[in-house]
Amino acid sequence: MNKIANSLIITLLSITSLFANDIFSYTPPENLRVAGTYSSEMGNGNSFHLVIMRNKKEDNFKIKPIFIKSDGTALEFEIVTLNHEPSIISHHSENEMMSFVDFNKNTNLVSVYDFNTANLTYHSGPRKIEVKKIQTIFRLDNKTVLLNVGDTMELSSIVIKGNEPLIEIKKMIPAEYHKEFKKIRQNGLDAINQTEYTLKGSINKNKIFLNLDELSFVMDDEKKGTTKIFSTLLDKDSDFEELNFEPFKNTAVEKLRITTHTFTKINCFLSFQIKK
Repeated sequence: MNKIANSLIITLLSITSLFANDIFSYTPPENLRVAGTYSSEMGNGNSFHLVIMRNKKEDNFKIKPIFIKSDGTALEFEIVTLNHEPSIISHHSENEMMSFVDFNKNTNLVSVYDFNTANLTYHSGPRKIEVKKIQTIFRLDNKTVLLNVGDTMELSSIVIKGNEPLIEIKKMIPAEYHKEFKKIRQNGLDAINQTEYTLKGSINKNKIFLNLDELSFVMDDEKKGTTKIFSTLLDKDSDFEELNFEPFKNTAVEKLRITTHTFTKINCFLSFQIKK
Protein backbone atom coordinates (compact mmCIF):
# COMPACT_ATOMS: atom_id res chain seq x y z
CA MET A 1 0.00 0.00 0.00
CA ASN A 2 1.59 3.30 -1.05
CA LYS A 3 2.32 5.74 1.74
CA ILE A 4 1.07 9.28 1.18
CA ALA A 5 2.18 12.45 2.98
CA ASN A 6 -0.42 13.14 5.66
CA SER A 7 -0.13 16.90 5.36
CA LEU A 8 -1.44 16.77 1.81
CA ILE A 9 -5.01 16.75 0.60
CA ILE A 10 -5.86 13.51 -1.12
CA THR A 11 -6.63 14.27 -4.74
CA LEU A 12 -8.59 11.81 -6.80
CA LEU A 13 -8.61 12.14 -10.55
CA SER A 14 -11.74 11.04 -12.35
CA ILE A 15 -10.86 8.11 -14.61
CA THR A 16 -12.42 9.32 -17.84
CA SER A 17 -11.06 10.92 -20.97
CA LEU A 18 -14.06 13.21 -21.32
CA PHE A 19 -13.54 14.80 -17.94
CA ALA A 20 -9.80 14.43 -17.53
CA ASN A 21 -9.53 17.90 -16.01
CA ASP A 22 -12.12 17.29 -13.31
CA ILE A 23 -10.53 16.93 -9.87
CA PHE A 24 -12.07 15.89 -6.58
CA SER A 25 -10.26 16.57 -3.32
CA TYR A 26 -10.80 14.90 0.03
CA THR A 27 -9.24 16.08 3.31
CA PRO A 28 -9.03 13.34 6.00
CA PRO A 29 -10.09 14.18 9.57
CA GLU A 30 -7.27 15.47 11.77
CA ASN A 31 -7.09 12.31 13.88
CA LEU A 32 -6.54 10.06 10.86
CA ARG A 33 -3.34 9.40 8.96
CA VAL A 34 -3.52 8.35 5.32
CA ALA A 35 -2.19 4.82 4.70
CA GLY A 36 -2.97 4.56 0.99
CA THR A 37 -5.60 4.66 -1.73
CA TYR A 38 -7.30 2.16 -4.01
CA SER A 39 -8.82 3.25 -7.32
CA SER A 40 -10.72 1.29 -9.94
CA GLU A 41 -12.35 2.03 -13.27
CA MET A 42 -15.95 0.84 -13.24
CA GLY A 43 -16.84 1.32 -16.92
CA ASN A 44 -18.81 4.00 -18.78
CA GLY A 45 -16.37 6.64 -17.53
CA ASN A 46 -17.21 5.99 -13.84
CA SER A 47 -14.60 5.30 -11.17
CA PHE A 48 -14.60 4.10 -7.57
CA HIS A 49 -11.99 5.21 -5.03
CA LEU A 50 -11.08 4.20 -1.49
CA VAL A 51 -9.07 6.46 0.81
CA ILE A 52 -7.54 4.19 3.45
CA MET A 53 -6.66 5.89 6.75
CA ARG A 54 -5.32 4.79 10.12
CA ASN A 55 -6.46 5.93 13.55
CA LYS A 56 -3.51 5.20 15.85
CA LYS A 57 -5.38 6.28 18.97
CA GLU A 58 -8.18 3.77 18.41
CA ASP A 59 -5.85 1.27 16.71
CA ASN A 60 -8.08 0.73 13.69
CA PHE A 61 -8.41 1.67 10.03
CA LYS A 62 -11.00 3.78 8.25
CA ILE A 63 -12.01 3.61 4.60
CA LYS A 64 -13.66 6.52 2.82
CA PRO A 65 -15.44 5.27 -0.37
CA ILE A 66 -15.95 7.82 -3.15
CA PHE A 67 -17.74 7.18 -6.45
CA ILE A 68 -17.01 9.60 -9.30
CA LYS A 69 -19.49 9.66 -12.16
CA SER A 70 -18.52 10.17 -15.78
CA ASP A 71 -19.79 13.77 -15.61
CA GLY A 72 -17.35 14.53 -12.76
CA THR A 73 -19.95 14.37 -9.98
CA ALA A 74 -18.49 12.85 -6.80
CA LEU A 75 -20.65 10.75 -4.45
CA GLU A 76 -19.26 10.26 -0.95
CA PHE A 77 -20.21 7.33 1.27
CA GLU A 78 -19.93 7.08 5.04
CA ILE A 79 -16.59 5.95 6.44
CA VAL A 80 -16.17 2.19 7.03
CA THR A 81 -14.21 1.07 10.11
CA LEU A 82 -11.97 -2.02 10.15
CA ASN A 83 -10.01 -3.49 13.05
CA HIS A 84 -7.18 -4.58 10.76
CA GLU A 85 -5.15 -3.10 7.94
CA PRO A 86 -7.25 -3.73 4.82
CA SER A 87 -5.98 -5.76 1.89
CA ILE A 88 -8.23 -5.06 -1.10
CA ILE A 89 -7.99 -8.12 -3.36
CA SER A 90 -10.78 -7.31 -5.84
CA HIS A 91 -13.64 -5.04 -6.86
CA HIS A 92 -16.61 -5.31 -9.20
CA SER A 93 -19.94 -3.67 -9.98
CA GLU A 94 -23.39 -4.83 -10.97
CA ASN A 95 -26.07 -2.36 -11.98
CA GLU A 96 -25.89 0.39 -9.31
CA MET A 97 -24.03 -1.68 -6.71
CA MET A 98 -20.27 -1.17 -6.25
CA SER A 99 -18.40 -3.78 -4.21
CA PHE A 100 -14.88 -4.20 -2.91
CA VAL A 101 -13.42 -7.36 -1.38
CA ASP A 102 -11.08 -7.33 1.62
CA PHE A 103 -9.01 -10.30 2.84
CA ASN A 104 -7.68 -10.43 6.40
CA LYS A 105 -4.64 -12.73 6.25
CA ASN A 106 -4.49 -13.01 10.04
CA THR A 107 -8.00 -14.43 10.37
CA ASN A 108 -8.45 -15.75 6.79
CA LEU A 109 -11.69 -13.78 6.67
CA VAL A 110 -13.06 -12.48 3.36
CA SER A 111 -15.30 -9.41 3.73
CA VAL A 112 -17.38 -7.85 0.96
CA TYR A 113 -18.50 -4.21 1.24
CA ASP A 114 -21.33 -3.10 -1.05
CA PHE A 115 -22.34 0.47 -1.91
CA ASN A 116 -25.46 1.58 -3.75
CA THR A 117 -24.61 4.55 -5.96
CA ALA A 118 -28.29 5.31 -6.64
CA ASN A 119 -29.14 6.37 -3.09
CA LEU A 120 -25.75 6.56 -1.36
CA THR A 121 -26.43 3.68 0.98
CA TYR A 122 -24.01 1.19 2.46
CA HIS A 123 -25.69 -2.12 1.74
CA SER A 124 -26.25 -4.11 4.97
CA GLY A 125 -22.78 -5.51 5.18
CA PRO A 126 -20.18 -6.56 5.19
CA ARG A 127 -20.82 -10.05 3.92
CA LYS A 128 -18.17 -12.34 5.42
CA ILE A 129 -16.82 -15.84 4.97
CA GLU A 130 -13.78 -17.65 6.36
CA VAL A 131 -11.45 -19.43 3.93
CA LYS A 132 -8.39 -21.62 4.41
CA LYS A 133 -6.47 -20.12 1.52
CA ILE A 134 -6.95 -18.18 -1.70
CA GLN A 135 -4.85 -19.50 -4.57
CA THR A 136 -6.45 -17.80 -7.57
CA ILE A 137 -8.65 -14.72 -7.95
CA PHE A 138 -10.83 -13.94 -10.96
CA ARG A 139 -11.77 -10.24 -10.94
CA LEU A 140 -14.49 -9.83 -13.53
CA ASP A 141 -16.57 -6.75 -14.27
CA ASN A 142 -19.65 -7.98 -12.41
CA LYS A 143 -18.28 -10.58 -9.99
CA THR A 144 -15.26 -11.96 -8.18
CA VAL A 145 -14.41 -15.67 -8.03
CA LEU A 146 -12.00 -17.08 -5.41
CA LEU A 147 -10.43 -20.51 -5.96
CA ASN A 148 -8.20 -22.89 -4.06
CA VAL A 149 -6.95 -26.48 -4.43
CA GLY A 150 -6.61 -27.95 -0.93
CA ASP A 151 -4.19 -30.49 0.57
CA THR A 152 -6.83 -33.21 0.28
CA MET A 153 -7.26 -32.51 -3.45
CA GLU A 154 -10.48 -30.61 -2.90
CA LEU A 155 -11.39 -27.72 -5.19
CA SER A 156 -13.11 -24.87 -3.33
CA SER A 157 -14.71 -21.89 -5.00
CA ILE A 158 -16.54 -18.77 -3.79
CA VAL A 159 -18.54 -16.64 -6.21
CA ILE A 160 -19.08 -13.04 -5.01
CA LYS A 161 -21.87 -11.42 -6.96
CA GLY A 162 -24.82 -9.10 -6.36
CA ASN A 163 -26.47 -9.50 -2.96
CA GLU A 164 -26.01 -13.26 -2.90
CA PRO A 165 -24.79 -14.93 0.32
CA LEU A 166 -21.14 -15.99 0.37
CA ILE A 167 -21.06 -19.77 0.03
CA GLU A 168 -17.99 -21.95 -0.39
CA ILE A 169 -18.56 -24.80 -2.84
CA LYS A 170 -16.27 -27.80 -2.42
CA LYS A 171 -15.78 -30.77 -4.71
CA MET A 172 -13.29 -33.61 -4.66
CA ILE A 173 -10.87 -33.91 -7.57
CA PRO A 174 -10.88 -37.47 -9.00
CA ALA A 175 -7.93 -39.60 -7.85
CA GLU A 176 -6.69 -40.12 -11.42
CA TYR A 177 -6.08 -36.35 -11.71
CA HIS A 178 -4.25 -35.88 -8.39
CA LYS A 179 -0.79 -35.96 -9.98
CA GLU A 180 -1.60 -33.03 -12.26
CA PHE A 181 -3.36 -31.00 -9.57
CA LYS A 182 -0.46 -31.48 -7.14
CA LYS A 183 1.66 -29.66 -9.72
CA ILE A 184 -0.94 -26.90 -9.73
CA ARG A 185 -0.64 -26.58 -5.96
CA GLN A 186 3.15 -26.35 -6.21
CA ASN A 187 3.44 -24.01 -9.18
CA GLY A 188 0.27 -21.93 -8.79
CA LEU A 189 -2.37 -21.03 -11.33
CA ASP A 190 -2.37 -18.04 -13.64
CA ALA A 191 -5.96 -16.73 -13.83
CA ILE A 192 -6.60 -15.55 -17.39
CA ASN A 193 -9.16 -12.80 -17.86
CA GLN A 194 -10.36 -13.48 -21.38
CA THR A 195 -11.67 -9.91 -21.80
CA GLU A 196 -8.14 -8.58 -21.20
CA TYR A 197 -6.06 -11.41 -22.67
CA THR A 198 -3.15 -10.06 -24.71
CA LEU A 199 -1.69 -11.51 -27.90
CA LYS A 200 1.36 -12.99 -26.19
CA GLY A 201 -0.66 -14.44 -23.34
CA SER A 202 0.74 -16.06 -20.22
CA ILE A 203 4.13 -17.77 -19.89
CA ASN A 204 2.91 -19.85 -16.95
CA LYS A 205 2.60 -23.54 -17.78
CA ASN A 206 -0.46 -23.77 -15.56
CA LYS A 207 -3.38 -21.54 -16.50
CA ILE A 208 -7.04 -21.35 -15.63
CA PHE A 209 -9.86 -19.87 -17.70
CA LEU A 210 -13.37 -18.99 -16.61
CA ASN A 211 -16.05 -18.99 -19.29
CA LEU A 212 -19.41 -18.13 -17.73
CA ASP A 213 -19.58 -20.80 -15.00
CA GLU A 214 -17.09 -23.21 -16.51
CA LEU A 215 -13.53 -23.57 -15.22
CA SER A 216 -10.83 -24.91 -17.53
CA PHE A 217 -7.45 -25.86 -16.04
CA VAL A 218 -4.77 -25.86 -18.74
CA MET A 219 -1.40 -27.58 -18.18
CA ASP A 220 1.28 -27.37 -20.87
CA ASP A 221 4.21 -29.79 -20.99
CA GLU A 222 6.55 -28.62 -23.76
CA LYS A 223 9.06 -31.42 -23.11
CA LYS A 224 6.43 -34.06 -23.81
CA GLY A 225 4.73 -31.82 -26.36
CA THR A 226 1.33 -32.18 -24.71
CA THR A 227 -1.40 -30.04 -23.23
CA LYS A 228 -3.98 -31.29 -20.73
CA ILE A 229 -7.25 -29.55 -20.00
CA PHE A 230 -9.48 -30.35 -17.04
CA SER A 231 -12.91 -28.78 -17.16
CA THR A 232 -15.66 -28.46 -14.54
CA LEU A 233 -18.54 -26.17 -13.67
CA LEU A 234 -18.77 -23.87 -10.65
CA ASP A 235 -21.21 -26.10 -8.80
CA LYS A 236 -20.80 -29.01 -6.42
CA ASP A 237 -22.54 -31.60 -8.60
CA SER A 238 -20.62 -31.29 -11.89
CA ASP A 239 -17.84 -33.75 -12.73
CA PHE A 240 -14.33 -33.12 -14.05
CA GLU A 241 -13.71 -33.79 -17.72
CA GLU A 242 -10.32 -34.23 -19.36
CA LEU A 243 -9.06 -33.29 -22.82
CA ASN A 244 -5.62 -34.20 -24.17
CA PHE A 245 -3.90 -33.10 -27.35
CA GLU A 246 -0.40 -32.63 -28.75
CA PRO A 247 0.00 -29.12 -30.16
CA PHE A 248 3.80 -29.13 -29.87
CA LYS A 249 4.39 -32.29 -31.93
CA ASN A 250 3.41 -30.86 -35.30
CA THR A 251 6.63 -31.12 -37.34
CA ALA A 252 5.41 -28.51 -39.83
CA VAL A 253 5.36 -25.86 -37.12
CA GLU A 254 8.59 -24.32 -35.87
CA LYS A 255 7.03 -22.06 -33.29
CA LEU A 256 3.64 -22.35 -31.74
CA ARG A 257 1.98 -19.99 -29.28
CA ILE A 258 -1.50 -20.46 -27.89
CA THR A 259 -3.06 -17.00 -27.84
CA THR A 260 -6.68 -17.56 -26.87
CA HIS A 261 -8.72 -20.33 -25.36
CA THR A 262 -12.46 -20.78 -25.39
CA PHE A 263 -13.73 -23.89 -23.74
CA THR A 264 -17.03 -25.70 -23.46
CA LYS A 265 -17.65 -29.24 -22.37
CA ILE A 266 -17.67 -30.44 -25.96
CA ASN A 267 -15.52 -28.03 -27.94
CA CYS A 268 -12.05 -26.56 -27.62
CA PHE A 269 -11.16 -23.69 -29.96
CA LEU A 270 -7.50 -22.70 -30.29
CA SER A 271 -5.78 -19.81 -32.04
CA PHE A 272 -2.15 -20.28 -33.07
CA GLN A 273 0.67 -18.04 -34.22
CA ILE A 274 2.84 -19.99 -36.69
CA LYS A 275 6.33 -19.07 -37.81
CA LYS A 276 7.34 -20.81 -41.02
